[in-house]
Amino acid sequence: MESRIKTGIRKPDKTICLAFLVLVSLVILFRIAYVNLVEYPTSAACTYALNETAAYRSFELTVTGSTVYSADELQELFDMADSAYLDEREIVLSVHVRDTGDEAKRLDVSSFAMEYGYLSGGGINPDLFYSFNPDLSDLTFEPGEEQDIFLPYPLLAENPHLVLSLYPQKIIMNVE
Repeated sequence: MESRIKTGIRKPDKTICLAFLVLVSLVILFRIAYVNLVEYPTSAACTYALNETAAYRSFELTVTGSTVYSADELQELFDMADSAYLDEREIVLSVHVRDTGDEAKRLDVSSFAMEYGYLSGGGINPDLFYSFNPDLSDLTFEPGEEQDIFLPYPLLAENPHLVLSLYPQKIIMNVE
């Protein structure tokens, strides 16, 4: 006698499982869309021209100028033996900073980035930062204190912009 063993899922069971998976996928998709569009909407960009003052946390920042240096020029300017950490071209921004808060605060410039259209150019060059700002031990500002600092970045393309923050509002400063 031959016994037959049925294996697999019957056709109506397959249809029910498929419908359930589609329903769960749609619920997840709608939840993701809701969170992205309603709970965390796209932030508006606020762009400042050269010499315009931008409010950033409890600071006012003004890009007052920019200078482009080649790696050879920087090597000669600071008497550097090795230019391994220098890009082909660097842009150095002159930034006026004023603390508008009522207590001492530290300005974190490591979160600032250069942007070239939709291309991100990365962060500040930490080695050059202290070469351009030799008297600066840290960036802690007392209330009302003002200071001019220099921020060096790699220059990867034309038309660079300094991005101070992305959320809750994107703050962009034109540097040219």
